[in-house]
Amino acid sequence: MANYNCYYLGPYIIVYPPEKTYLEKLNTCSNTLCELHGKYLNDSFCGKCGSAITFYHVQRKGHVNMEDFLEEKFNNIDLFRVIFMDDKDYQIFIPNMREQGGVHIEEHGEYSLPENINQFEHKDWIALINKLEEEKFNFEKKIGVVAYYN
Repeated sequence: MANYNCYYLGPYIIVYPPEKTYLEKLNTCSNTLCELHGKYLNDSFCGKCGSAITFYHVQRKGHVNMEDFLEEKFNNIDLFRVIFMDDKDYQIFIPNMREQGGVHIEEHGEYSLPENINQFEHKDWIALINKLEEEKFNFEKKIGVVAYYN
């Protein structure tokens, strides 16, 4: 599967979701004092300490996944497209439907601005903003260009 550059022009929201703690089950060294404990290992015994490799629940920290947020709060993962940026502590919501505003562009070129690029008064944006405020998520409303890989 190949990635290709995509460009979007219009309203978007940058969300800085909070961190959460969760358990991940993975095959790792069973010795909790070993430096390889918590790293995925694909052997029968640890090459560092010799302990058995078993499935183990490891505590992890990570940011709330905004696709999961859409599913949980709106029962619709496709309400908006969520853009994940590698090694960034934010995620970006862009429209997934024409009525939500903005223009999706798939190649370089010159494009005129849509007549009304501020679509934050659309019911979907209002619902998203209200839910983000209710959950006390830090976010910013923006209008501009977002470049991402699909």
